Amino acid sequence: MWSYSRINSFGECPYGWFLKYIKCLPPVSNFYAEYGKFMHHILQRYFQNTLNRSELTGYYLSNFTLQVKQKPHKGSIYADYFRDGLRYLSEISWPESQKIGVERRVSFKIGPYKALGFIDLVEREDGIVITDHKSAKLKPRSARIKPTKEDIALDGMLRQLYLYALAIKQAYGEYPTRLRFNSFRTGSMIEEPFDEEKLNETVKWAENEIETITYNEEWKPKIDYFRCNYLCDMRENCEYYMMNRGD
Repeated sequence: MWSYSRINSFGECPYGWFLKYIKCLPPVSNFYAEYGKFMHHILQRYFQNTLNRSELTGYYLSNFTLQVKQKPHKGSIYADYFRDGLRYLSEISWPESQKIGVERRVSFKIGPYKALGFIDLVEREDGIVITDHKSAKLKPRSARIKPTKEDIALDGMLRQLYLYALAIKQAYGEYPTRLRFNSFRTGSMIEEPFDEEKLNETVKWAENEIETITYNEEWKPKIDYFRCNYLCDMRENCEYYMMNRGD
């Protein structure tokens, strides 16, 4: 079964993909993953009405060290993330809408390929809106003729929501009208109208990646200092990481 993360992670490091999905070796966690998972859990409970607004900060403070056990490479990063999450939850404000899915599990097809995903939030406003919660400090798209690095990164992340748009179409008979990132560390919403041309480009990208992975015979590592040391969940199983670390 394919997913956005399964497709996208091959481009990040084919060897890491091999260890995770073919060798099925146990993953290791990291600060950023644990923080994101914890914040997603709180927002899920909030939108499911099992935590009300007045309970959010107390729950956050009581459970932070229990759920976020890993430490980043700098203490200042730990402090910044902690403060950002606390500020966001203490000031949270969400527009009124009909919530039709929270952490919704969706099965769908990308061309001939079966896929699975979890959509953080599905709402109906002036149409269907799908939202993904992000700990990254995202910026709205620039108006420049030549895309900035932030624009290119945003396009990459939007692929996930465009794939989820396929699931929305299959479930409700209509595409979403808007795609949204809740960049909760900045308290900002990055929102774009649904574009069927971009959907078609995303489907083509996904199908090409799946075919590349399926017929790939070389599992070369992509060495990137920060990702290898602080993000990769296969790092403890990777001989390249161990060699560079000196083990």
